[in-house]
Amino acid sequence: RAPFVGRECERTGPGVTRQAAEAVPSTLRQLSVVPTVGTVVQFKECKLRPELNWCFGVVESRQGGVLTVCLAGGSLVQGVVLEDVNPVALSDVEPSSVRELLQAQLGKTLGGQTRMLEQAKKVKELLVLWHGRSALLPAWTKSFWQELGLLEFKELKEKLEELSTAGAVAHSLDAFRAQEGIAWGEDEDGPESWEAALPPDLKRAGPEIYSSMKASGVRCVRDWVNSMFSVEQRQSARYVDLFNVATLVDFKAREGGSSQSKVLSIIAQDDTCEVALRRLAAWIHERRTGDRDAAQSMLAIKPSSFSTDVAPSWLVAQAASYSQSEHKRRERARAQGSASHGSGGSGGGKAGAKGGNGKGKEKKKGAGGKAATQGD
Repeated sequence: RAPFVGRECERTGPGVTRQAAEAVPSTLRQLSVVPTVGTVVQFKECKLRPELNWCFGVVESRQGGVLTVCLAGGSLVQGVVLEDVNPVALSDVEPSSVRELLQAQLGKTLGGQTRMLEQAKKVKELLVLWHGRSALLPAWTKSFWQELGLLEFKELKEKLEELSTAGAVAHSLDAFRAQEGIAWGEDEDGPESWEAALPPDLKRAGPEIYSSMKASGVRCVRDWVNSMFSVEQRQSARYVDLFNVATLVDFKAREGGSSQSKVLSIIAQDDTCEVALRRLAAWIHERRTGDRDAAQSMLAIKPSSFSTDVAPSWLVAQAASYSQSEHKRRERARAQGSASHGSGGSGGGKAGAKGGNGKGKEKKKGAGGKAATQGD
């Protein structure tokens, strides 16, 4: 049903008729429909903003007689008065722009939860698809981010920043630097540039390590290193090395100011901070557990040696799983073979023991016969 259109109505009645007869101006009352929050409106012809002529929008807020209208593209028009717009009834006019506007407004009312779930589902599907092609395409991450770039980059980046401040830091933030979704820059040649920077698909552990240190009650990374060494131990070369590494992180974190989310974002995108924080985490792990191999695996830059695999983690895990299954299969086959031989030997032993009944010496011979039978 179409809404009321503002119009003037003449009041009728005996009093009004009598006033008209007496040549007194009639009393006029103006009826108007005031749009509320969520109402679809259409702009009239506007000389100040010609680009708003006949555009559709949704009333975002209303203060007194001033409206704030949200356009289909997401822009907000402030300072709108009632004379600038007309309420729209979808039964009269139902253009595609109004449908899109209502869908956008509904998604915004729900807090963007549905759209975020749809985007997460699409990201997961693309990740599984392109990771399955990793054996044929070593640079599959580039194609993955190119296809993922079709999503709304700014909105996705804002959601990930919100998750990072909540403790679930997004990994591989270098992939989000390019708005086109390209993992490597245009001036780089893919993996050949890794000799001067960390790989773009490296999981960023720096922000989580930094958060764990700050959660222990220290003001900065240098204070954390000082808490691990007594005053007498601070003359050692190990302390000087770790203290300088911590200083690099503190200097970089200072650029974020007092904003925790900005500090974590800076640390996540800086290779020097990632290398330094992983070095500190590897040192404390080796000191706590004594496992040097595990500590070296935590390093962002690992020295080439026989104690470090160059194969990806999924390939190492797959090979280890295959080796374990083959070992279990051989153990089961060996156990079944021993059980079958043992059952045959026990029958021969009983016969030997029966033939050895009598004198003690003959019984020993029977026992010897049992051993011989088992040996067969």
